[in-house]
Formats: sequence, structure tokens, C-alpha cells
Amino acid sequence: MHTAGRSWARLGLPLLVSALMVSGCAEVLEEEPEEVPEVQEEPPPPPEAPKAFFLPTTCVDILSPEVYLELTEEPVVLLRGPGSGSPEPVYPDGSPQEELGGISCYFGDVDETMTYTLSIAPVEQENREGIIAGLLEQKFNVDQTPTGALIYFIQGDEFSTPATYNTLHQDAWYEVLVSPGGRLSYEQAEKLTRAMREHTYR
Repeated sequence: MHTAGRSWARLGLPLLVSALMVSGCAEVLEEEPEEVPEVQEEPPPPPEAPKAFFLPTTCVDILSPEVYLELTEEPVVLLRGPGSGSPEPVYPDGSPQEELGGISCYFGDVDETMTYTLSIAPVEQENREGIIAGLLEQKFNVDQTPTGALIYFIQGDEFSTPATYNTLHQDAWYEVLVSPGGRLSYEQAEKLTRAMREHTYR
């Protein structure tokens, strides 16, 4: 009888363990699965509209409002050109840009001891070669922007030669003359040319 008791005990132990395991599995199965939050995919951004050049009709719109205000701080004002109120032209015979249907604007102090001439013209395949030939005739230094636009420039001096900066894109020609010339004037001319491009190409 004692031996039989031990046998039943040996048989009972696995049964008890199996029962506990089955019970534990049942408890696990009864647990509700965790809800996984749905990830809302954002729609892709709309494609950007292609940029295009537009030609300003007045000198007030040749630069962005912020840059225009910066340029026309006392004592510099818009002296001549469309929107200036002055009947006098910027150039007596018209500027090269105006001959191509563009616009020229003349800023400066009342005594014109400090002046800025800003010009823009549309560029087409048939007039591009003529523009390049005219710029090369003026013996400008030649360079190129990272985007491939041609640059024609001269630093000028404080006595007789204004700082001049031209940028020729496929669709537009920008020119800035700052007088008197010199290094600082050249930097201003470059900055204004870039500002005109940013404002008129969007």
C-alpha cells in the first residue's frame, strides 16, 4: 500500500502540472489582444508650380517691397523711370533693356552723388546672341552662376567708372550700375541683381 501511494503521487504530480499549464494557457487565451493604433498616412505634398519670369511694369515693383524700402531709405529715392512721377527718361536715347521691351529705373539722392540704375529685359532666343555681343564689347569680366547664368561685371572705381553687374539668364537680363564704383558698390550691385531675380522669377 505504501508503494502504491507513492505511485499515485508520482502519477498525480504530472497531472497537476498539466492541469496548471492548461489553466495558464486558458488565462492567456482569454486576454484581449492589444489594439494597435492606426497610422494615418499624410497625403504627399502637392507638386510645386513651375517658376516663371515676369517683367515688372513699374520701378516700384522691380524689387520686393522689403528690398525696395531698404534701397530707398533716406537720402535715396526713385528719381526716374516708370512709377517715379518724373517725365524724364533714365537714358535720353533709351537703355539697351528698354529697346528689348524691358524697364530701367534710376535711384539716387537729390544731388545724384550716389546713384543706382536697375534694369531688366526679357530674353528670347533671337536676341540672346546680340545681348552677349554687346556685353563682351564693354570688356566686362565674365563669370557664371551655379545655375548656369552668365555674369558680366566690373568693380569700377570711386572716380569715373560705376560698379556694374549683369546676369544673363535664359529668360531675362538683369543689370545694376552703382555710382560711385568700388568694392562696396560692386557688392551692392551683385546683391541687387540677385534680389531682382528672386523677385521676378517665382
